[in-house]
Amino acid sequence: MRMNHHHQKRNAARRGGAQRNRIFKRFAILLSIITCLIWYTNVQSIRYLDTINDPNGSRTSAIYNIKEKQRMVEMYSSLPTNKTIQIPILIPSHNRKFHLKETLAKDLESIVTIHPNHTYSIQKDISSLLSFAIIGMSKTGTTSLLKMLSNSTSIIPKERCDLVVDDVLLLVNSLHSIKKAQSTQHGQQFPTGIKCPQDISSQKSIQNYKKYFPKTKLIVGLRHPILWFESLYNFNARNMNKMAPTKKLERCIKGSHGVCAWRVNVADFLSQLNKTPMMEEDELQYMNLKESTDKATTDKRQVGPVFLYEVNQLQSSASENDSFRKDLGDFIGIEHEVLPAVPHINTAGVLDFVPGVKEFSESKMINICDDDHIHIRSILLEKARSSSAWILTYLLKSNDVHVSSRDNFVKKLENWSEDPCIERRRMGSTNNFRHV
Repeated sequence: MRMNHHHQKRNAARRGGAQRNRIFKRFAILLSIITCLIWYTNVQSIRYLDTINDPNGSRTSAIYNIKEKQRMVEMYSSLPTNKTIQIPILIPSHNRKFHLKETLAKDLESIVTIHPNHTYSIQKDISSLLSFAIIGMSKTGTTSLLKMLSNSTSIIPKERCDLVVDDVLLLVNSLHSIKKAQSTQHGQQFPTGIKCPQDISSQKSIQNYKKYFPKTKLIVGLRHPILWFESLYNFNARNMNKMAPTKKLERCIKGSHGVCAWRVNVADFLSQLNKTPMMEEDELQYMNLKESTDKATTDKRQVGPVFLYEVNQLQSSASENDSFRKDLGDFIGIEHEVLPAVPHINTAGVLDFVPGVKEFSESKMINICDDDHIHIRSILLEKARSSSAWILTYLLKSNDVHVSSRDNFVKKLENWSEDPCIERRRMGSTNNFRHV
């Protein structure tokens, strides 16, 4: 009896030890994930580290690779006190305006006035600083376009969404540094550009383009709203963001991570560019947001020329792809140079190096064609039809709106009237949803 009691105590101790080991392993995995997330956040925050003058005379002063960052930090720490140099911006976004005076280039002081309350005003025309901008939509190959244009233009090689948060001065400072660096390169000038897929759906961004950069050429990628929703949802799932059920994502809510049906009101967002009259009821019927009809009667300011493309044009036949690259290069103003092929870049799976993360995150991806997502799919299809109809009927009539291979573009927009799941089932392509 006593021996039996002794065995029970020993077995209980073993079970307790095993449980403690399991808890420890789970804690270790969680700690690894948190560490990786902190690291990733820090890397993203360094995207503002782009205002230093490049002593090597490269075509852009925006430097992002790790060796260059280390070199810049070492150079800055060893600077004599009487040497003038742009200080790298390493401060959180909510503190940036406190440091406006410190981050302002000396030769910009005649253009920008810093007020005592840490606000600023721009006194002169700065529109020539920004030649073009890739303003959306997300998941339409904007990162691929950025990479393709990196050797032919002075595009800042990371997302710059300063206009979304009204940080115009920070962007102006960076663009001014690029222009200043170009002036020392035998007079050769390259088009300056930025990429921010959020701009097209941000009223603040569009207002800033109208106010400060009304001549900037805007590039807008389009994608069937159903496929856009699926791609962005799965992108977030692959990057370990906990996603809300699709039936709750008509509007952007906590846990949506920017994935919601509201963000595919494409016609409403494009109407902000003021390239169509927006006066007649026949046109206004295509708008889904009240803000669009209200703005149509009050804000008549223009933005620069617009280049539209449908994401499938990036993956079209060789001849169509050649036409796309030539037309895009001509639009931007790239002379005597043929743009390279559009590279395929996948930014999902940033934590795949952590054991078990890849398999776990892939299990959270969705196939938008499954019956579980019928509700959100019906909403997205309705928005797809109204947006494509408005673009084809009104927007393409503007002389200020450009497309490549017009017939091909129109055909792809006409396909928005159909549910892509019908074609996916017909082709038996059940794994397409895994391409994010």
